[in-house]
Amino acid sequence: MPENGAQKCPFPSPHRDQRLHQGWVPARHPLRNKQKSLRDSCYKHSRLSFLSNNIVSQTTGEAKPRVRILGISGSSRKGSYNTALLEAAKELAPESVLIETYDISNLPLYNQDLEAKMPPQVTEFKSKVKQADAILFAAPEHNYTITAVMKNAIEWGNRPPNDNSWDSKPAAIMSASSGPRGGARAQLHLRQIMVDLDMHPINRPQLLVANEDGQVRREHETHRLADTRDATEIAHPTSRMDQESTAGPP
Repeated sequence: MPENGAQKCPFPSPHRDQRLHQGWVPARHPLRNKQKSLRDSCYKHSRLSFLSNNIVSQTTGEAKPRVRILGISGSSRKGSYNTALLEAAKELAPESVLIETYDISNLPLYNQDLEAKMPPQVTEFKSKVKQADAILFAAPEHNYTITAVMKNAIEWGNRPPNDNSWDSKPAAIMSASSGPRGGARAQLHLRQIMVDLDMHPINRPQLLVANEDGQVRREHETHRLADTRDATEIAHPTSRMDQESTAGPP
């Protein structure tokens, strides 16, 4: 135990019981008045470790984005509903957030033989993932799971051994579909995959856009995306719907 009596957080990853985080002090300890600020500081460091330390540029004095989010759509289809969700998120992002999207359809099909000399597209993609503070997945559902193009990108990001670009990244998932469940099974499967990637997915709110007709209804979705931004502080990826999701055009 540190000399000041504060107990060190034994869990470097986010944990629901905030008492276990660094800065927690016993209720009767003299430092109890500082408990909340210390706890909140630890929680934000572990859960939102992607926050930038430099908010203002030292050269220009202009505000810099505090959070850099990489948006990845699992659909390469023109007019994709999921890609449209990413574009809507970019438009709704506050000034403190920068959302950049990356087209994963240009990545070659994963082949372990290529790891000795990584294709330039893969090197660029892995660099983008590493530079991002958080990941925002737009995950359409194909055959009860994520799409082949998204799985391919996940494989490249996780290879070669000891070079997991996804490691410890906070992540949020959203999906849209013309079906009645909005991609729920794809989201569930992606969460399972993130366990092996050692990522930290946001649990709630959730965004499952069902029965999509080809247009992202901004008035309705704006409110819900904003609610999610406030809850997660990684730029409005998701808001809960009463409907679950299914496959349809991604």
